[in-house]
Amino acid sequence: MSFSGPKSHSEPLFKSLNLLTRNDVTELQILYFVYQWSHRLLPSCFNDYFKFTSSVHSYLTRQSCNKNLFVASVNTTKYGLRSLKFTGPRLWNSLSTSITNSDQSLRIFRKTLKNSMLSCYSI
Repeated sequence: MSFSGPKSHSEPLFKSLNLLTRNDVTELQILYFVYQWSHRLLPSCFNDYFKFTSSVHSYLTRQSCNKNLFVASVNTTKYGLRSLKFTGPRLWNSLSTSITNSDQSLRIFRKTLKNSMLSCYSI
C-alpha cells in the first residue's frame, strides 16, 4: 500500500494516507455523536443524555461561557471512565471553541475534526 519498510513509524504513514488511528476513529465517532446531540439531530430519547455546564450552575463559570458540557462524576474507574456519558463531554470540552461553537453542517464538522486530528501526527 505505501511500499514502506517493515520497521517504519506508523504516524507518518497514517498522515500520508490520510487515515486515522483506531483510537482517533473511536474519538471521532464519539465527538460525532455529541455534535448530533448538541444540534438535536438524534432521536428524542437522547435529549437529556448530556447537559451544558450553564444549565448545571446558577452562576457564571469559565466552563459555562464556552458551551462546554458538564462532565458527570463516575463511581467506577473500570467502566465509568469508558462510558459515553463521561468520555463525550470530556472530549467535547477539549476541542477548540472555534470547532464547538461553529454552526457548520455535519459533513463539514466531521471533515474539520478529522483534519485537526491528522495535523497532530508527526511527519
